[in-house]
Amino acid sequence: MIETSVDADHNLVTFKNTGTGTKGTVEAAFRLVKRQYETFGPVKLLLDWSDYQGMGEGAPSAARRIPDATPYLERVAFLAKDSMEADAKFWMRLFEGIPVRLFNGTDKDAAIAWLLSG
Repeated sequence: MIETSVDADHNLVTFKNTGTGTKGTVEAAFRLVKRQYETFGPVKLLLDWSDYQGMGEGAPSAARRIPDATPYLERVAFLAKDSMEADAKFWMRLFEGIPVRLFNGTDKDAAIAWLLSG
């Protein structure tokens, strides 16, 4: 499941992933980023995996959509607990040409500050 929030003042989109990711959750996230971009321009994206349980059925194949989303993004920050670091690094490789940074799952304030600094 993905809980989404949008800070329109800063064009910051947050996806808080909980449970297990699926192809459907990845596709819904892609559509939200695209809509936000069309309205406000390049998006700062925070992927909060502090409660994420990993990729479920279809999620890895949906990762092929990530390069399609890159033109809509200004920068991306991942929040991940230690056990999800390898999965986060897998996804981070797919965001080519934009700044991407990994933060410890408890460093949300630092991740947001970094996103807004760009």
